[in-house]
Amino acid sequence: MKDLLPLVFGFTKELAADQAAMDALEDKIRREKELAGNGRNGKDRKSNDEAVKRMHDQILRAPVNGSVAAKALMISELLNVEKWEMNAGNPDAICSQIIVPELRASRDPRLLEFWDMRLKRESEAVAKTQLAFEMEKFTKVRRPEILWSRVQDVLLLGQRNRALGEMLSIVKTWPSHPRANDWVAEIEQIIAPPRRRGHPCASGSGTASG
Repeated sequence: MKDLLPLVFGFTKELAADQAAMDALEDKIRREKELAGNGRNGKDRKSNDEAVKRMHDQILRAPVNGSVAAKALMISELLNVEKWEMNAGNPDAICSQIIVPELRASRDPRLLEFWDMRLKRESEAVAKTQLAFEMEKFTKVRRPEILWSRVQDVLLLGQRNRALGEMLSIVKTWPSHPRANDWVAEIEQIIAPPRRRGHPCASGSGTASG
């Protein structure tokens, strides 16, 4: 997996570029529909673009081991890999199932890049809807949840003081979040002095053995 990781990283970047291209194509299809509605000749172009979009989505959304190519080559069974995302068009699953576990195992700082990319992608997706309700929900609920998940990995990387600072900032910024009480309890658990073995009532400030 360590050898494959750079290739998987590269693929996720290509996937992001592909998504941007598909977003542009969707905008083009929408404009062509408007032209066709106004009586202008955009019907053929619209039809071709929609066919391209459908074919693109069918390829990316189908499991790799169930694709036309895999079936034609009769290699579907060879592509059943444990703990591997089979949907090539699902960047979140690729990251969470393949990239993140390896980065966590090796305490790799690139963990934080994953969360930054995820936050950016979800933010852009919500902004694209142009729905005030969705934007407010993302800002007040989803965004702080992503930031809290990110700070867990800051803690995992051994950056305790930084993690605590970011945790306190999240709680102060979103005190009415549904999970705010759980977050406060988690902070208290981190900063609470460890108890020494054999002395359950002790509250010494030293590091507990073991």
